[in-house]
Amino acid sequence: MVNQGRLARETNMTKTAHTQWKVEEKSQAGYFHVETVRGAIICRVPNYDDAVLIAAAPELLEALEIALECLEEGSPPSEWGEGMIRAAIAKARGEA
Repeated sequence: MVNQGRLARETNMTKTAHTQWKVEEKSQAGYFHVETVRGAIICRVPNYDDAVLIAAAPELLEALEIALECLEEGSPPSEWGEGMIRAAIAKARGEA
């Protein structure tokens, strides 16, 4: 059974709990920028796969926080929490 307190915390965690990042290709010598959704540059990297992984960092952190809480409680994540975890992994793999 899912802990109702954890479920409430999970559903209150949104993608704005941590900043969302995205990859933008720039013509500056083939670099890729990892940027916030508001356009602030986080970093500049020459490899697209690295940029995708870096851009997934906020969602990965959020997913790991959910997974750790589940491990500590000895219960599986809620359906919503599992979806967050799967989405973060997909983004890190460049599948999202």
